[in-house]
Order: sequence, then structure tokens, then C-alpha cells
Amino acid sequence: SYWIIKITGCSILSVIGMILRLVALILLTGMLTMTSTISELTHGIEKLLRPLQKIGFPAHEIAMVFTIALRFVPTLAEELEKLLKAQVARGANIRLGANPIQRTRHFLPVLIPLFLTTLRRGELLIEAMEARGYTGGKGRSHYIQLQLTALDGLALLLIIGLSAALLLAPFDALDSKFLLLLAQLTGQ
Repeated sequence: SYWIIKITGCSILSVIGMILRLVALILLTGMLTMTSTISELTHGIEKLLRPLQKIGFPAHEIAMVFTIALRFVPTLAEELEKLLKAQVARGANIRLGANPIQRTRHFLPVLIPLFLTTLRRGELLIEAMEARGYTGGKGRSHYIQLQLTALDGLALLLIIGLSAALLLAPFDALDSKFLLLLAQLTGQ
């Protein structure tokens, strides 16, 4: 233990578990976005949510929001970079401040214009969708009809098998072995 901080085997396991979950989330999200187009993701999400439409869940609208959010991420990142460069050129010290409140206070000259440009872009998108006669929801047809293939079935079986293996894995025994190894390494 150090001062008021006490490090135990359980806390180390928790930290390692959280780091592994974060790495897995980043890798899986990256793999998904690199192997699928935004349109394919939208159609997949809508198809997955379609059974919920029977109880009034707006599957198409949720899929459309997901698509718009994904398409705006690079645009917002580019806009943020422009605003940061403009503020630095004016002499603003964006990175200043030790605590989060000070950093946020110094970041306000960037956040407010970013928020306003995001709202403007959203309004322009609404106008463009209305001008094109977009109506979502009921009665909407699809240009691309997705079909379940043998490869999709194989991927589904692989995911089910992996999930079953994770549920049935003897993590208790692995935890006790890891704690014994940790105790041997630290000399306790």
C-alpha cells in the first residue's frame, strides 16, 4: 500500500479487465466500421430493429439518426480542428488549466462556435431532406434488399459458440491461478 492507496489482487484484476474491455470495444468498433459501409450498417440496424416496429418503435428513424451521426463525425472533427487552429492563431491557450473546470473554461471559445456550426449544419440537412421529399417510416421501400447468406449463418454460429464458451469458461479457477501467480511475483 502507498499512503492512502491500497493495491490488491482484486483491484489489479479489475483494472486489467476494464483495459481489456476498452481495447476489445475499440478493436471491434474499428473492425465493424472498416469492413462495412455506412449504408450497410444502416440497413442492418433497421432490419434488426424491425420486429420492434410492431410495438411502435421507430426502427427506420433510429437507423437514420445513426447514419447521420456517423457521417457527421469526420465533418465535426474537421470543423473542430479549424476552430482550434483559429483560436491558437489568435493567441488563445487552449491546453491551459490543471483541473477539468479550468480546461472547460479555456475550451469555451471553441465549443460555442462548434455547437453553433453543428446546429447550422443540422438545419441545412433538414432543409435538404425536406426539399428532396424525404418521408421516413411506414411505407418506405428499400433499393437494396439484404439476404441472409451461408457466410452470415457461419458468422452467427461462430458468435453463438464464442458467447457460449465465454459463459461456460471456468473463470473462478483462472482467477485463483492468476492471484497465486501475482502473489508469487510480489513475494507475498
